[in-house]
Amino acid sequence: ARFILKKGNAEIQSHEGEKILHLNAGGYVTVTPLMDNDSYLPEQFTLEFDMMYENPREDYFDQVNDFTVKFYEAGDENYDGYGLGEFTIHSNEATILGKHGTGQNKAGNDVIKALQTNDTWHHIALYFRKNIAKAYIGATRVSATNNFPAGAAKLAFRTDGRYGYKIKNVRLAAGGDDKYNKIVTDGKFITHGILFDVNKSTIKPESMGTLNEIAKLMKEHTDLKFEIDGHTDSDGDAD
Repeated sequence: ARFILKKGNAEIQSHEGEKILHLNAGGYVTVTPLMDNDSYLPEQFTLEFDMMYENPREDYFDQVNDFTVKFYEAGDENYDGYGLGEFTIHSNEATILGKHGTGQNKAGNDVIKALQTNDTWHHIALYFRKNIAKAYIGATRVSATNNFPAGAAKLAFRTDGRYGYKIKNVRLAAGGDDKYNKIVTDGKFITHGILFDVNKSTIKPESMGTLNEIAKLMKEHTDLKFEIDGHTDSDGDAD
């Protein structure tokens, strides 16, 4: 509920027992976080959220559609403008990370297949440090740049009006994705990138990026010792 509607229609709804932010179809929609001031983004921060496309008809994935996170300088109230920079998922198959007009980066086949699967939540994670920016969909890094415009002070979610979208679990945090610093300061780190086949203990291939990153960390810091915790959903019986 901590969002301000700048354009179009959006509302808080319940979906499968959870509260979600619903961005309505049929018109361009822009929402911004409700903050105490106009300049709340530090030089280094992460933004994470879950997003679901609404698929109203069979030709959905043949239609051009954009879901965008826009970044603005302090004082810029032109939310219809290009802003300072953006992360855009274009037509369920490509991403844009940088100034408006930056070339598209086509996602890999696994990501495209996931984005084109109906009624599926997609975990989006963005990492920024000055001019460096990285974007992840699920466990896969889909874009990276060392030329993201510096000076972003605030952000907004924007859609192009063709379809509705659901958003939940929005998290904005100062700092970066440095797992070692997380361990030193918090004594732990949490990853969403290790996935299993349904009803099996088999780790999915797309988990290897996260696992390799953790393995590298452990090899570089042999003094660290870890306990691994995990969770599952409530499908199936206890056995």
